[in-house]
Amino acid sequence: MTQESKLYEISFFFESEADEDREKIASAIRKEIEDRKGMILEERISSRKLRLGYLIQKKREAFLGCFKFLLLPLEIASLKNSLQNAQILRFEIVKSAKTEPERSASARKIKKTAETPANPEEIDKKLEEILGK
Repeated sequence: MTQESKLYEISFFFESEADEDREKIASAIRKEIEDRKGMILEERISSRKLRLGYLIQKKREAFLGCFKFLLLPLEIASLKNSLQNAQILRFEIVKSAKTEPERSASARKIKKTAETPANPEEIDKKLEEILGK
């Protein structure tokens, strides 16, 4: 019986002093996922340090990264073991629900304005119908 890949999300705090180090850490995580036949769907890395709510490995600030990816459930344990890295302060892998992307408010407004008649004569007819004249 073959298993299907499931959608996961990994969020991680890491320390880095240079931009190159941030890219190295992100590419290392990307490589670990892809080595296990995973596919990355979304990637976000913060551009500035965030103040942590409490000390993690004696650090007060860290960068935050997040990947959404598809991976076989059997590979999650080996991925967790491979991510025990000195530069990655803490990480969490969770199953992610497949959700439809949210539409922006401007997309909703465009749809509403597209339904209204643009001709002034049609607007007058609609007003007469509503007002009963």
